[in-house]
Amino acid sequence: MAASEKVKVNVSVIMTVYNGAEWLGEALYSILSQSFPGKMELSLFDDASTDDSTKVLDDLRAKFAERDIKIVTGSTDQAEPKGGLILHNNN
Repeated sequence: MAASEKVKVNVSVIMTVYNGAEWLGEALYSILSQSFPGKMELSLFDDASTDDSTKVLDDLRAKFAERDIKIVTGSTDQAEPKGGLILHNNN
C-alpha cells in the first residue's frame, strides 16, 4: 500500500460521564471534529450525574443529529460498539 493511501477504519468512541457539564461541550466538539476515512460512532454513558450533564448531552445530540451518537443514562440502557477500533475516554 502506498503511503498516500488511507486505510478505512470504523471507530467507536466510548465516553463515561459523571458531572461533566462544564467540559462536555469542548470534549465532544474535539472528538466530533476529527476527520479520517471511515465512520465514527460515539457512545456516552452518564453515571447518574447530579449537574446539567444530561441536558448538555441531549442538546449536543440534537445539534449533531446526523452523527451516530448514543447516550446511555440508566443502568438498564445499553450500547454496543461496532467499530473496528474502540477508543475509551473517561473523565
